[in-house]
Order: sequence, then structure tokens, then C-alpha cells
Amino acid sequence: MVRLLRLGAFAAVVVAVLLVGAYLFSDPLLRAVGISFDRGEPGETDLVLSAGYSANVYASGLRNPRFMDVAPDGTLFVAEPGNQRVVALPDADGDGRADEIIEVGTDYDAAHSLAFTDDGSLLVAGSGTLYRVTLDEAWAEVSREEILDYAGGGQHSTRTLAVAPDGSLLLSHGSSCNVCWEEDEERATIITAPPAGGEWRVLMRGLRNAVGLAIDPATGTAWATNNGRDLMGDDLPPETLYRVVDGAD
Repeated sequence: MVRLLRLGAFAAVVVAVLLVGAYLFSDPLLRAVGISFDRGEPGETDLVLSAGYSANVYASGLRNPRFMDVAPDGTLFVAEPGNQRVVALPDADGDGRADEIIEVGTDYDAAHSLAFTDDGSLLVAGSGTLYRVTLDEAWAEVSREEILDYAGGGQHSTRTLAVAPDGSLLLSHGSSCNVCWEEDEERATIITAPPAGGEWRVLMRGLRNAVGLAIDPATGTAWATNNGRDLMGDDLPPETLYRVVDGAD
């Protein structure tokens, strides 16, 4: 019995030492395998900018804000998946800071991206559903319509939306895993659909997780950044930028 107690005490000490060591040295160890955590307190930071540029905090108090777009009237809209909502951030006095945070709507299927169409409609891209949202004059949702369905969830559940010059919709659809051969042809792609939604098709494949997706307003060319696989360190694999080409792999 005494031996068991001694063994238990020794094991407890070993576990305690390992836990303390893991806490003290976790950052370098995790960074070595490509995992980083920001443990600092939230707040403002000083940015190093090129000559002629300046920066200030436009809005604060948001929880995990992601992609943004500007409404036809100049109001900034932001997808805020941390609070399961979309918000409007008007700056009526033009001082470079949002006057207030206006809740546009909630529960958009973990949406992290949105975009305005030429007719002023707001499109919100959820994990498995694309919504067309009608707004009132105070930037609040009046109604919503589900215009496109696609596979949701998976390891990469966020969808990034872009509207092409011809009105067609582009949507990044990340892989279901870190690194694998996808059985679902919809995954690890950029899909496209008509302006009204309905049916989609694969536009470009072979993109593990094209989180960054944007249209060059001067040329109409679509570009995508691709997030490489995890757990290989901060610098491997190198992240890549692609011109989006119909049918490319």
C-alpha cells in the first residue's frame, strides 16, 4: 500500500512537472509544429506604415470580425461570426471611426463573408447556405432568401464570396480535412453560380482552402489566396496566390 502511495505521489509530481513545462515552453513547441496562439490582452497596436499612409482603429468591440464590403451608400458592412451576425458600421461625420455598431441580422449559418451586388442586394455566405438579404433604410434586415445550397461543415467551414463583373457568384469551398484526397468533388474548389443562385458548378479545383477571394475592379480578373496544409511550421508550405481560371486545377 505504501509503495502504491509513493508511486502515485511520484506520478503526480511527474505530471505536474510536465504540465508546468508544457505551459512555460508551449509557444516555441507549438510554433515548431505550425500552431500559434495570441495570449495577449486585446488592444490597439502601432503599425509600421509606408510614407504617406496612416492608420487608426475604425471600430472596436467586435468578436472575430471577418470579411467586409461597402454598401452603395458607402456604409461598411462586416460579417462577425463570433457573434453569429452581420453588422453595419456607418461613419456619417467622416472622421474615420464608426459612429455605432448596428446589428443587421443574426444566424446566417456561421457566415464569415458577405458582398453587395450591383442592385444593392446584400449576399451573406454561410457555411452551407448563401442568403440574399433585403435591408431597410436603417440597415436592418427586412427579409432573407436562401438562393444557393452547398456542402457545409468540414475542417474548413468558412466560405468566401465574390461577385464577378457579369454578376455571377464565386464562392470558395475549402477541403474537409487538413490534407487528404477529397472524395467530394465540391471540396477544395471555387464554385460559381448565376446571379440569382440556384445551381452551382466547380469553376476551379485543387485549392485546399481559398480563404482570400477578390475581383480586380480594373480588369475583372478573379484572384485567390490558398492556405496550405497545417502542422509544418510557420513557413511551410509557402502560401500561394492564384489567378482564378475556369476549368483550372
